[in-house]
Amino acid sequence: MKKRNVGRKLFSFLLIAGISVGMAGCGKEEENKIQMGENTVNLTEEFVTDKKEEKEEKEGTEEKTTEAAPAFYSDSADFAINLLKGNLEIEEGNVMVSPTSVLTALAMTANGAKEETLSQMLSVIGKNQTIEELNAGIINWTDKLVNTQGAAMKIANSVWFKDEEDKLSVNPDFLKKNAEYYGADIYKAAFDENTLLDINNWVSGKTDGKIKEILDKISKEGVMYLINAISFDAEWQNVYKENQIREDIFVNADRQEETVSFMYGEEGFYIGDEKADGFIKPYKEGYSFAALLPKEGISPKEYVSALTGEQFLALMDGKKEAVVYTAIPQFEAEYEIELKEILKDLGMTAAFDEEKANFTDLAASVNGNIYMNRVLHKTYIAVDGMGTSAGAATVVEMVTESAMEIPDKEIYSVYLKRPFLYAIIENDTNLPVFIGVVNSI
Repeated sequence: MKKRNVGRKLFSFLLIAGISVGMAGCGKEEENKIQMGENTVNLTEEFVTDKKEEKEEKEGTEEKTTEAAPAFYSDSADFAINLLKGNLEIEEGNVMVSPTSVLTALAMTANGAKEETLSQMLSVIGKNQTIEELNAGIINWTDKLVNTQGAAMKIANSVWFKDEEDKLSVNPDFLKKNAEYYGADIYKAAFDENTLLDINNWVSGKTDGKIKEILDKISKEGVMYLINAISFDAEWQNVYKENQIREDIFVNADRQEETVSFMYGEEGFYIGDEKADGFIKPYKEGYSFAALLPKEGISPKEYVSALTGEQFLALMDGKKEAVVYTAIPQFEAEYEIELKEILKDLGMTAAFDEEKANFTDLAASVNGNIYMNRVLHKTYIAVDGMGTSAGAATVVEMVTESAMEIPDKEIYSVYLKRPFLYAIIENDTNLPVFIGVVNSI
């Protein structure tokens, strides 16, 4: 399967957001069983001591926010579609991104940004919100995500900073905000090979093994990692039977025929417009698989280029009851992209500028100004007769001015038998947790 690899640089800060979707069960009882090395110290209690009391005091008061603002949903939908558009502009093969993962990663980073750096970041990820409203929106939405036997969601966050007080001054308010808003565990570590093992074990544990290793090394200049991990498990509401799965032809974007296994069924909701037909196939509870097949002669890229977040939500909201005969190819895909240029094109430029970036609310380093260098995004998905298994990780790489470069590396019938658009959506809001395009199997 085609992957896209792009340039790397030495880094001093990383923010990682991971998301995993699978068939195996998960639960919060496993969250504290990950063993840490002797040079990693958990400082979480120092930043969340009063969290429970403060929450209880706010219960029932007007100050307590119980719903995300409407702007959060419209902004998040816009970001999801813009993120997909940007990827389709530079990738001709299969594309899959997790807007939830990238949004969380950038929002956590934005909590350490100020002035123009912050305003530009918000213009991309929350253009009609303040950072406080964006924080509240993410937390209120994720707090309400369905967690049942049929569809379970597990979310975990952590902050790791280097035990180097003479060179790095981490803003305690930044740590407290991440601990209280995002429930992040706070770790002080030696940033040696044992820390590398601890971080990879943490990510693997929190994603139920879907992402076994997020880092290949810890740079000698590395001083902080912020990590978000999400595990989502879901089965189809109506699992495919053996006689519903058979081989057929998929005509890929190059007009070549591929013989693949298709899952044939009947769904109850049609979605579409003048340029595409589609359907919604629900998982057991809380989430659905939405597919849109552009009309003959229209590629997914062309279709998405004219799509907005508002239109995507309207398509989902406008579903109508119908008999929809469907065919979904069983497919497995991996995708890897560096999002820096896409985010800059969307307006997030100051954060990547070594002179203009302002992350002074995050930390200060004696090595120079801190700025974002790369935003790496990796995804994996497998769709079969039982359900969906997928994973994603987003790494926001932050460096100081002294960072060095290293070389690049490399009755309807909707049968998805040619390139199509798909999304895994949360039913109450229709926001996509994953969204992608299949151009070949």
